[in-house]
Amino acid sequence: MTEIKGGIYMIWRSKEVLKRPAGSKKRALEKSMGYSDYDLERTLIGIANSWNRVVPGHYNLRLVSDYVKQGIYQAGGTPVEFGVIAACDGLSQGPCGDALYPAHTRSDHKQY
Repeated sequence: MTEIKGGIYMIWRSKEVLKRPAGSKKRALEKSMGYSDYDLERTLIGIANSWNRVVPGHYNLRLVSDYVKQGIYQAGGTPVEFGVIAACDGLSQGPCGDALYPAHTRSDHKQY
């Protein structure tokens, strides 16, 4: 489905995927998680969040995500939050202080 917004053509994939009757099974799945018909009529916008209680640097991301979700609602969308991997150098350090294990989660990692 294509809409014009500010003179720009935009394709909202979530509207195409969830339209009836073809997307009825997907709609049922989303509704089982608490989304209403009104929520599913709006554009779905994904939020990748690595919040957890283990990594100290990610502890505040729950609050940041709440503000992002609020902004998406205010802009007319429906936020869909999902978790991603979180690694902490401090927690994965070996006895010599070398943090080798979380390197694969960053794009600037070094090969050891």
